[in-house]
Amino acid sequence: MVVADNKMVEYHGANLQHYVLTLMSIVASIYKDPSIGNLINIAIVKFAVVLDEKEGPSISYNPQTTLKNFAYGSRPRTPR
Repeated sequence: MVVADNKMVEYHGANLQHYVLTLMSIVASIYKDPSIGNLINIAIVKFAVVLDEKEGPSISYNPQTTLKNFAYGSRPRTPR
C-alpha cells in the first residue's frame, strides 16, 4: 500500500499519481539489482490519498507505532 497525504496533493496536483508510480518504479528497480543478492519484487496493491489528517493513520515519531497504525488502517473494514 502506498499512501500520499494532502501536502503531496498540494505540491504535485494532477501529477501526483504519475509521480508516485514513477518513484515506486525506481524503488522496484533498486530492489531488483543483483548486488542485493535476493530477488525482491515491489508491487503496489493499493494507492490511497489521505486529504484530511484526521481520517488517515496516525503518524508518530516512533516508526514501529506508525507502521502498526498503517497496518491497522489497511485492514478491510466490515460494515456494521
